[in-house]
Order: sequence, then structure tokens, then C-alpha cells
Amino acid sequence: MIGSWNVASGAYGKKDGWDDDEQTNKVLIIQSLTTAGAAVGALFSGNIAFLGRWNCIMIANLVLCVGVGITLIDDFVVLCIGRFIYGISVGAFSVFCPKYISETAPIEVKGPAGALSQVCITFGILVAFTVGLGIGDVDEDDVDSFEIQDYWYILFALPLIFSTIQIIFLYCIFPYDTPVSLKQNGNLEDLNKLMNNIYKSEEIA
Repeated sequence: MIGSWNVASGAYGKKDGWDDDEQTNKVLIIQSLTTAGAAVGALFSGNIAFLGRWNCIMIANLVLCVGVGITLIDDFVVLCIGRFIYGISVGAFSVFCPKYISETAPIEVKGPAGALSQVCITFGILVAFTVGLGIGDVDEDDVDSFEIQDYWYILFALPLIFSTIQIIFLYCIFPYDTPVSLKQNGNLEDLNKLMNNIYKSEEIA
């Protein structure tokens, strides 16, 4: 949902009365800060990898919720801070989610499972732009209309929905860490249970 700002920027700028130069500069500032946050999240997420992939994904969800919550405060400087924090979570997800899939999926489905994660990313971008259609033509919308004044809240809050779904799935369907992480942390009992869930007993060496 990192593309939500691209969709909402026109309405947000009109709401705050930005001229063309302000619109260009501030849109680029937000985009740059989000990308910078993603770079920080990707580069330094390895420092918490010892906590386990599952825990790291949950932490990334927490960071995402904090970042999104901050962006819902109607102030440009606060928005910049929120988008940077949000970017950190995006960078962390780009490291830990593929890692979780590659270390957990059985060998025979590892390739399709990895490809599916890329499809889901593309789907998320599609959702952001599809929901953004509700803004309509910014140039024709009245400045006091809901589309200009408040619709951006919906776009910025969308990641909270996906984050909630992921948290529910992690707790209810995938409530375990990866085999690699469990072995590294010496949690052999949980490792044996997990391997028995993933593979048939005769396939476990």
C-alpha cells in the first residue's frame, strides 16, 4: 500500500491549498522519505533477525500501525514522520516475509510460494489505485467536498486492514517460526512439531 500517497497527493495538496510548485516539492519529499524509510528498514532489519522471523514480522506490523496512525494526523510535518516510519515497516516486510516463506515452504512448493508473494504485492498496489478512483477528478471536485477533505483518511488507513489480516493469519494459521530460526535458537521441540506438520514422517531426516 506504499502507493496510497501517489493516489491521495492531489486531493491532499488541494485541501491544504498548495500551488503547483508546492505540490511538486512536497509530493517528492513524501515519496523520498517513504523510500528512505524502506531502505533503512531493509538495511537494518537484520539486526533483529535473532528474534525469529515470526516475531520480526509482528514487530514490522506494529511499526506499520504506528506509522499509519501518525499519517492520519492532519499536518504535513507529522505526515512526513509517519510516512518515514511506515517506510521502515515496508523495508522490514521486504526482508522478513520472503525469508519466512523460503524457510518454511516445502521444497516442492517453494518456487510458487515465492512467486505468490510478488503477486500479492502487485495486488496491494492495484487495491490502492482502485480505491483511489473514489477521489475522482481533483481539479473538478469542490475544495470542501468529502473527496478532497476526508477521503485521504481512507487511503492512508488501508494498510491497517491488511496488517490486521496478516496478524490474524499469523496467530491462527501460522503460529510458529521458521525451521531455520527454531534450529538456530535451539528450540528443537517446536522444530520437530513444525517439521511433522510440514512433511510426512518418512520425509524427515
